[in-house]
Amino acid sequence: MKTINVVGCFLKYNNTFLIFLRAPHKKHGGTWGLVAGAVPENESHEEAMVREIKEETGLSVDPDQLVFLYNYSHDAQYNDEQGVVINFTAYKVDLEEPVKITESPSEHIDHKWVTLEECYSRSDLIIAFHELLDAVRSKI
Repeated sequence: MKTINVVGCFLKYNNTFLIFLRAPHKKHGGTWGLVAGAVPENESHEEAMVREIKEETGLSVDPDQLVFLYNYSHDAQYNDEQGVVINFTAYKVDLEEPVKITESPSEHIDHKWVTLEECYSRSDLIIAFHELLDAVRSKI
């Protein structure tokens, strides 16, 4: 079975965090999720997370700002392959002020600040996002 390591981050300000609408051409396009991406073999999870945040939002964060929240694995159909396990590591970054997000059209076409409850009530979230919210509810 193939394992793909993925990182994602709750960019948090006050009682809200950012979710992003995946571009239609992306796997699971048209669903909402965190800034996230695969971890290449030449990067640590933290390096990959800092890079993904920069690439997808234009925001520069220091690795020391990343707070580990949770790690879980789930079977998923990924890039139309069967027998793939996604090993997902979630972080959060507490922002001191609202930030201007620069959309990366190759990745996302929209973003929103939401509360945990607003996010959880959505039916258009990326696969396994509800389970992640259940797991980190008390940490974000």
